[in-house]
Amino acid sequence: MPAGEPLHLAVFAWLLACVIQDWRSREVSNWLTLPPLALAFCLRLVGLIQGSLLPLLAAIAFLLLFWQRGWIGGADAKASLALALLDMQVCAWAWLGLGVWYLGLRLCYGRKCDRRLPAFVGFTAGVGALLVVEVL
Repeated sequence: MPAGEPLHLAVFAWLLACVIQDWRSREVSNWLTLPPLALAFCLRLVGLIQGSLLPLLAAIAFLLLFWQRGWIGGADAKASLALALLDMQVCAWAWLGLGVWYLGLRLCYGRKCDRRLPAFVGFTAGVGALLVVEVL
């Protein structure tokens, strides 16, 4: 079992809980987004999570741009920041899943596609795809 897989499974389970709430209410509670964000920040701060700061800073800048322009909501931004702090690979796969999710919706529904559809579906699909790739 690869070293990142248990973490990736936990992230997938967390995102699945977020998907359920996001799908039902189009909102994700701070109770679901803030604890993982705080945990990821603390783990990074004390050095339990290693990694280059350059990709992390680039991810944060990218995320702030999307949030500032209103392309993603606050819960999406908090979750994405938590993912970037935890593991850049997971964050990249989550955003890849989000891109595929919205591209698929756009291809199916054209301009009628509601951009307010739950982004967590895409995040979860991306992390799920990462888990499949890790198993193969």
